[in-house]
Amino acid sequence: KPGEPSWESPWGKGRPGWHIEWSAMASKYLGENFDIHGGGLDLIFPHHENEVAQSEAATGKPFARIWMHNGLINLGREKMSKSTGNIITIREFLKKYPVEALRFYILSAHYRNPMDFDEERVEEAIAALERFRKTMVRIQDFYERAGKEKPSASRGVNQGESSERKLLEEAALLQVVQLKDRFEDAMEDDFNTAKAIGCLFQVVRALNQYCDSLATSGETISKALIDQFFTTLKLYQKVFGLFEEDSGVWLRTLWEERARSVDLSPSAIEAKIALRLEARQRSNWELADAIRRELIQHGVMLEDSPDGTTWRVKRGGGSSGGF
Repeated sequence: KPGEPSWESPWGKGRPGWHIEWSAMASKYLGENFDIHGGGLDLIFPHHENEVAQSEAATGKPFARIWMHNGLINLGREKMSKSTGNIITIREFLKKYPVEALRFYILSAHYRNPMDFDEERVEEAIAALERFRKTMVRIQDFYERAGKEKPSASRGVNQGESSERKLLEEAALLQVVQLKDRFEDAMEDDFNTAKAIGCLFQVVRALNQYCDSLATSGETISKALIDQFFTTLKLYQKVFGLFEEDSGVWLRTLWEERARSVDLSPSAIEAKIALRLEARQRSNWELADAIRRELIQHGVMLEDSPDGTTWRVKRGGGSSGGF
């Protein structure tokens, strides 16, 4: 247009398209041929196609060896875009949710697929992490006991139950042994992070079933089995930044944050649990059950074990969002 910067050409006045600046920068900083070029799916045409055409025409060499186009994130069924203001910043997200939820939420989908951001799906990611963390606490408990106790014989368990437990142990062992290879296969399959996470949760499910069988027999878990599992878990910690924090601490933080959304403080919940314990010791089951029902009405769930009673605020219990 008149008054705009321009250069003379055989076709009249004009100027290079904005795609050329990317070819220029890539050539200067990465070389005429480099390994990986990223970008959103919406940039394939015309932006990236023009980069290839102009760069390869100029150099006679292949431009980028690998193209990694990520799917777009939609908010309210529209593309998340800073220019339109249709966006949630990471800072805003972390005011309501734990950082691990963001990582898990994004990694649970293949990077090339579009994602619809909504709070219900974030809550589903947190619920999945909560299930995983609870299993980890349980496995850790069995693991610590295995390090202190000698393997004991089954107490009052018939042959059928013993055989079933053996099968569950073998299934868990197979899953653990294969996990590292399955993780690597998934990541070499175009960085299929969703598949890699799915492999981990299959192992956790098998370990949980194995722990269920041990709970009835009084036996301890195979220490070597869990050692190998924890070793492989470090891949997920190192590559994905997941599961780095102690599971007991993570769960406690989650449940205390949820507790802020109900009208009972953590100290008030603990006081009611102590009152319930006292009632149970006096065989006052009616009062103990009444306290449990009262806590459930507030969204507080109790879990009794030989080591005591723990509590958690159920997902959505008294909450209007966030944790």
